[in-house]
Amino acid sequence: MGIGGTTCEVINNLDYPKEAHAVAQRVWVQRGKDIAPNGAVMRTSILGIHQYWDTDAVADNAIAICKTTHYDPRCQASTVAVSAAISMMLKREPQHLKKSGKYNVQQIIEDCFQIASKCLETDDEKQVLKTYLECEKIKNLNLDESRKIGYTYKCMGCGFWALKQKDFRKALQTIVMEGGDADTNGAVAGALLGCKLGMSALPVSWVSKLKHKAWLDEKIEKYLKVLLNMKGQLPGDNSTAQQPPVATTS
Repeated sequence: MGIGGTTCEVINNLDYPKEAHAVAQRVWVQRGKDIAPNGAVMRTSILGIHQYWDTDAVADNAIAICKTTHYDPRCQASTVAVSAAISMMLKREPQHLKKSGKYNVQQIIEDCFQIASKCLETDDEKQVLKTYLECEKIKNLNLDESRKIGYTYKCMGCGFWALKQKDFRKALQTIVMEGGDADTNGAVAGALLGCKLGMSALPVSWVSKLKHKAWLDEKIEKYLKVLLNMKGQLPGDNSTAQQPPVATTS
């Protein structure tokens, strides 16, 4: 329980420890090159923090880790889009900010599409990706669609729909009440909107009552120290990296 069918089949292959990407590709081919579940995009948010100052590196990391279990190009595009969005928000470059200092969400989405669409070959495939990235109404994602709730673009679409929202609690409750793969959809949506709004926007009770909070806080603290050391060791970079919002790791 809790392990998706694709992930389970891939990691149980005897060759997996030696050639994870090749095994994942074989499983994808054997299944008719038509399996694009959300098992990779649900775990990708943290990759937007790792090396966040280099969005190309973030995209490369996302693809490399996605392909350890999910080889479908749509899965790769989903992980790149989510990770890149987080990277862009943490970088806070001028083109991704409005004059008010708030994020230019539309520009972030457009730039995420440009990066993620490189994982796809045809214009039709790229158009489908764009449709899910630009979704304005949560109902259009049809999250409880029978036998299709685990489609990677549905999960990714939830994240980018959430990115357009302003109220963390309301957005997450709306997504969960749509049904389908609610916990996975909520994880990606919470990561993107949490990064946009910051820690202070999260409901206090959701944070303070989080199960295993002390354990998670310890892991986050250790990771942030590693990240700060990485940033400080870049050639010619004597600046102190800003700590990424804890919300992004949720």
